[in-house]
Amino acid sequence: MHMNDRRDVQSLDLDKIAIISSLAIIFALIIVRAATSALTFDEAYSLYVYAFNARAFATPNLANNHPLNSILMHFATVIGGDDEVVTRLPSIAMSVPYLYATYRLVQRVRCKYFSLALCVLNGILIEYFSMARGYAISASLVQFGLVEYYFVKKDERSYVVMLSSLALSMYSLFPTLVFYASVILAENTHRCVANAGGIRNVFSFLRTGDNGRRLWRGIGFWMLFTIWPLFGMYMISKPGKPLFGSSGDFFHAVIVSFVEMYLPSQVSVAVAVAACLAIVIACGRLRRHLSARTVVLGTSLIVTFLIIYASSRIGKRPLPSDRTLLEFVPAATLSLISLLEDVVQTLPARVSAGIQRGTEILALGLLWAFVSQYDGHTYRSNPESKEFRRIIADTVLYNKCIPPQIMVNLATEYYLSRYFSQHREHYTTCAEDPGSP
Repeated sequence: MHMNDRRDVQSLDLDKIAIISSLAIIFALIIVRAATSALTFDEAYSLYVYAFNARAFATPNLANNHPLNSILMHFATVIGGDDEVVTRLPSIAMSVPYLYATYRLVQRVRCKYFSLALCVLNGILIEYFSMARGYAISASLVQFGLVEYYFVKKDERSYVVMLSSLALSMYSLFPTLVFYASVILAENTHRCVANAGGIRNVFSFLRTGDNGRRLWRGIGFWMLFTIWPLFGMYMISKPGKPLFGSSGDFFHAVIVSFVEMYLPSQVSVAVAVAACLAIVIACGRLRRHLSARTVVLGTSLIVTFLIIYASSRIGKRPLPSDRTLLEFVPAATLSLISLLEDVVQTLPARVSAGIQRGTEILALGLLWAFVSQYDGHTYRSNPESKEFRRIIADTVLYNKCIPPQIMVNLATEYYLSRYFSQHREHYTTCAEDPGSP
């Protein structure tokens, strides 16, 4: 073996060790947070209203019900009790296919560390993998399906795996159906154009033999899975129903919110503008060299948000933002990674090598931002949870009342029942904060 060959093998081994170690650390962080953070109101609501009732998960009356998560929580708590970790076990378990798909992805791209950083240094996504909610479950299924088909092996079996995974993700979060339908239409349009030998020959191709019937039968079969999620979307989006999101403009609600999953809010707007400009320039320069993967993923994502934006404005409902964007995060990150791969492959070798080194510096920046913002004992959406359990346990035990700074809700009910086997109606609110004993 030549010296250069040995160096390449050693480099590959070191990359593999670094990637596996990074994924293992992320998984450990998920478990630690799940074990040390107090149950939030939304988690307690899902537990009491849906998971404790085997039939309630099929009732799409509120956006709080993430049906796949609710039924998995039901089985987890029946088998293992209602401890916080057991309650959160479905989300913890679904981080495994997400991290596995990320590993397979990173092994197949040139900008390995930047791709790894985009997938695993998303603070909100990692946070929700340790919560008893359906957001991360849906994101995991989307990531697994898209990586399997567009990055690992593009054959019919992988196509079925991808659509099955995306279909299942709709039953965790109903809005995923918009992306699911967009992918089906974009992928089949691409296949039709490719088989016809160009867009001008599409109509004649569809009229030849049973090509048209096969195409519409395939689309129709997969679209059948959207019926119940579509009904669920209608039910949870009715006027007067609580729906988390942003009433602001699209740029701040979606694009800036996506950037804030990685970076501090102080720099998010500037980074969002720079990223949008870079994407537009890259697509413009490479318009004839964009891969089919980039075109299909990018088109699916654009169509998804056009539909969501139009529906939001017509129905006067909020745009998805923050956690309600999580099911679309894999599509966004994989589209960026695919575009970056096209850039690196198209440019001269020396320029491509420089870009790869530049992305490694960006990966370090994302790592620094993740570490500087990370808090393993609380949640961004529920910052008061850090001391919640201790305050409940100490104050109620010694003063027989609920401290006034604690909002009395189902999370309070959960800990009163767990610590004292009593319901909240047995306790009054303390006249003033008694402080810690």
